[in-house]
Amino acid sequence: MRVAVGDIDLAGAERVAAGINGASGVKLDVRDEASWIAALDLAEARHGPLAVLVSNAGIAGTTLPLRETPWDAWKWSREVTLDGTFLGLSHGSRRIVASGAPGHIIATASMAAIAPPPGMSIYAAMKAGVISLCEGLLQEFANLGIGVSVLLPGPVRTKLVESNVVRLLASQRSVTWMSSPRCSATG
Repeated sequence: MRVAVGDIDLAGAERVAAGINGASGVKLDVRDEASWIAALDLAEARHGPLAVLVSNAGIAGTTLPLRETPWDAWKWSREVTLDGTFLGLSHGSRRIVASGAPGHIIATASMAAIAPPPGMSIYAAMKAGVISLCEGLLQEFANLGIGVSVLLPGPVRTKLVESNVVRLLASQRSVTWMSSPRCSATG
C-alpha cells in the first residue's frame, strides 16, 4: 500500500513518511477544506486513487472546568478534532466512492468519548462526535463495499499525552500504564 502522511507541519510529515517505504509527506491543515482538497489531490497524484483514509487529528484544548472554558478553547478543539474529521471523512469518502474500488476509512476517537476523565469534557465531546460521524458513515456505506472503523485508544504516550494536560490528569487520577505509539500500532 502506498502512503501519504499529512500534517500541518510538512517537515514533520516528511520525517514520518521517511520511515515508511514509498511514503510521502503532504501539508495538511485539517481545519481547512481547501487544504484537504489540495492534500488529497497531491496524495492521489503521487500514489494513485485513495483506498484508505486514516483521520487521526485531535487536540485536548483545555483542562479548565466546562463552566470556566472560554468559547475560543471550545472552538479551537472543535475545528481540529471534529471539523477536521468531518472534512477528511467527507472528502476522503467521495474519492473512495468515485474510484469504484473497495476501501476503508479509519478515524481515531478516544476512550475519553465514553468515559471522560476530569478536565477533558471538551475533548471527550469532540471524540464522541467522531464516533457518531463514523457510525453514520458506516450506515451510508452499507452496500458500497467500503468499511468504516473507529479506534478508541486509552492513553498513548504522544506529545499530547506528555503535555501539561496529561500531567494534570495524572495528578487527579491514577495512570498506571500507558502504551507507546508503536505498541498501539502493532497490537
